[in-house]
Amino acid sequence: MEMEQLDDRSVLAAARAAIVAERRAGCRLLEAAAAWADLHPSESILTPAQRLQEYGEKAVLFGGEGTQDVAETAAAALGAEIGMNPDRARNLMADALDARDRMPEVWQLVDRGQVWRQTVHRVASKTRHLTKQQVADISRHVASSLPRLTPGQRLDNLVDAEIMRVDRERLEQAAVEAIHDRYVCKGRPDPEGMTDLFIHTTVADAEASMAAINELAAILRARQDQLPPGVPVRGARTTDGGPSGRDGTECMGEWRAVAAQLLQTNPGLAFRIQLEAKQPDLFDELQDDHRLAALIKHLDLSRLQPATTLHVHISETALDRPSGPADPQAAVGRVEGIGPMFLEVVQRWLGEACTVRLQPVINTGDIPPVDRYEFPPAMREAMLSQSPASRFPWSNSLSRRDDLDHTVPYLPPARGGPPGQTGMHNGGPLTRREHRYKTFGQIAVRQPQPDTHLWKTEYGRVLVVNPSGTFDLGAGEFARAVWIAGDCLDDQHSVVEHLVRERLALSA
Repeated sequence: MEMEQLDDRSVLAAARAAIVAERRAGCRLLEAAAAWADLHPSESILTPAQRLQEYGEKAVLFGGEGTQDVAETAAAALGAEIGMNPDRARNLMADALDARDRMPEVWQLVDRGQVWRQTVHRVASKTRHLTKQQVADISRHVASSLPRLTPGQRLDNLVDAEIMRVDRERLEQAAVEAIHDRYVCKGRPDPEGMTDLFIHTTVADAEASMAAINELAAILRARQDQLPPGVPVRGARTTDGGPSGRDGTECMGEWRAVAAQLLQTNPGLAFRIQLEAKQPDLFDELQDDHRLAALIKHLDLSRLQPATTLHVHISETALDRPSGPADPQAAVGRVEGIGPMFLEVVQRWLGEACTVRLQPVINTGDIPPVDRYEFPPAMREAMLSQSPASRFPWSNSLSRRDDLDHTVPYLPPARGGPPGQTGMHNGGPLTRREHRYKTFGQIAVRQPQPDTHLWKTEYGRVLVVNPSGTFDLGAGEFARAVWIAGDCLDDQHSVVEHLVRERLALSA
């Protein structure tokens, strides 16, 4: 039957069957690549004398330590048959050999067709430089999570953290040596007289520099009609014509360039502009314009320091005991926007050219619900600290700019809504598109626990989303039982849900 003749359920069934087949086909391709390597080992290479040529074919190690040598032409021969160039075919064989010979738990997923080939490639390529023992250790820790994660930032964070755990000593030494790789260089000018200025530096210094540039750029743009001579405005526009930001602010690209140039070429003028913007009453307090000593005494230079917020997620073990060689897992935290990072590196960031203002520790179990639609800032922080990832099935979003959505739709008190609808028990982050689909699409959601969401499609598929990823329970009896069991929201939520459904039925 042609696809156009199918109903919606049949089309969805066909799409899901295609996805399952695609995933299994990727696993089958990995198995075939490993088998192809077995058929072309280094022992199969003819010697130069046998080939009557000056140079003989070489034995090459495609994969990491512990995988077999392969005849160098094997990849090109395979690629020619399956529509891949030699480099892609070589990467395919390397991934297959790494998974089979170095990651037994991951290879079991391949054998069962339960993991995406792109996921195997991501894990294999990131760990190829490690020893066989280190990779086997990582395999034991990550294999159970791989079927629940799609290739993206969450998978990268998981693998990167495991690499840091097993290869801590080398990475710490590399981090120490990397400080000597800082540089500034200028690119080639283009025909329009423009060029690039590159600064290669630490993440901490880059964050501080961007904070300073953004802050000065905002001041320059706001005071563009009152700027003193010497500011390299060069006709900078209020907006550069690009897309607006998610928060509705206009693009600041040109003004950032103006601010960066001013900070580098005339820091005194930049200081004056910042001073006038941040302490406008400073000169009014000084009666004698020549009292330079009094002026300096009144300067609060700390107010000129750009502010930036660093969100670091640390495991409980890292707080309970000091990290060290005996406890390498506790030495790694996750820095939002950056990924896994050694805590010693974070400590160095906070200890150099930085004024630290500690925020109160967030106890996610001590955030009371509120009687309003908006999520208060403290509640948002607690929610993102508890689980910063989007709560939508298979989502990879880890952005703090995601929407916070009420699991049970908010009902204003004037329309019968009960108190305490906005809280940790009834909300979670979603991207804007996910939020709109949840609002307007045919999908239901329940939140039996603050960090656990149950989703049910209109065709009965049930998916569980928690901080460890997405679990697809299918659409059978077990899935329906879990969905029913998940309906353990408190009474006020049930009342809201009932009222919303009742009003929707009346409006229909």
